[in-house]
Amino acid sequence: MKEPDEWSALSKLWQTGDDKQAPPLANLQARQRRQSRIMLANIIVESLMMIVLGFFAVGFLSENGDLYEQLWVGFVCGWASVLFFLINRSRWKSLRLIKTCAVSESLSEQIDLVRHEIFRWRLSAVATLIFLLVISLLFIASLVFGDQALSATGRMILAWIVLVLALVYFSWRKRAAMRMLENISA
Repeated sequence: MKEPDEWSALSKLWQTGDDKQAPPLANLQARQRRQSRIMLANIIVESLMMIVLGFFAVGFLSENGDLYEQLWVGFVCGWASVLFFLINRSRWKSLRLIKTCAVSESLSEQIDLVRHEIFRWRLSAVATLIFLLVISLLFIASLVFGDQALSATGRMILAWIVLVLALVYFSWRKRAAMRMLENISA
């Protein structure tokens, strides 16, 4: 006769398990509205920056300049174009998700939005790391093969500090988005 009591105790234990509530959908909807405005502003500003960068690059590369400077400008243009394309493709996917009615009602679409955000922060961190490595290699090459002024060395150290701070910021934002994903997924 103990078996039914054990089964009922087990059943009660199972039913009184942790009740993890889903995060309030209203908070997620407010977050997505704010993010959509920020993403649209970023797309507009970055498009204008790419146009200015293109004019600058064409003008600079048409002049006869230092080889390191031309390599640098060519790399920056290629790097910025690839990064611009990849990040904005992810932003457009997120904006399309936000515009659907299902995203305001479905948690799985919210999870997809956060995954896109994590991808953008990870991509920004990797791109900044690549930028830091290339600028370091070009700086070392100009030190070894050329004449590097002391003021350029100071500017390079300042650039390294700024890039490392950007890496820290991107990593922090990615971790915050990953925590948000864990909260939503739980």
